[in-house]
Amino acid sequence: MDLGSERRSFGRYIRERRESAGLTQGELGAAVGASQPTVSAWERGELAERGYCSPFV
Repeated sequence: MDLGSERRSFGRYIRERRESAGLTQGELGAAVGASQPTVSAWERGELAERGYCSPFV
């Protein structure tokens, strides 16, 4: 699996967990110290999460 595939898989995981918790992207971002556009980019697999979510995932 290449890095892009891993990021997309992790992005799907973040989205599924966020939605199951009933959170918006903005609410998740506020909880982990990231902006809504950053959370959106994570979910699309465009950015690595850089440790923001690790304690919450």
